[in-house]
Amino acid sequence: MARSAEALMSQRSTRTRTKKLTRTAIAICVAFFICWAPFHILQLAQLAMTHPTLPFYYAYNVAISLGYANSCLNPFIYILLGQNFRRQLGVPVGPA
Repeated sequence: MARSAEALMSQRSTRTRTKKLTRTAIAICVAFFICWAPFHILQLAQLAMTHPTLPFYYAYNVAISLGYANSCLNPFIYILLGQNFRRQLGVPVGPA
């Protein structure tokens, strides 16, 4: 009886970890799509243009910056959604 209770707890723990990992992975993918989609859309739009306008160049620079901002956003997603990451963040690296 004790073994089945342990197995059940282990299954629940594994299921919970899998759900959290899936949620984090989906959040990372959604953030990537949101941050990089404008850049790729503008790249496609530029193919149809013979002479891009000044507002297009401004939008293009904003889109590139948004894409780069994705790299800054990822750690915050891990912090917000990852419990282990939060726990490990508080652990000192070496002797103090």
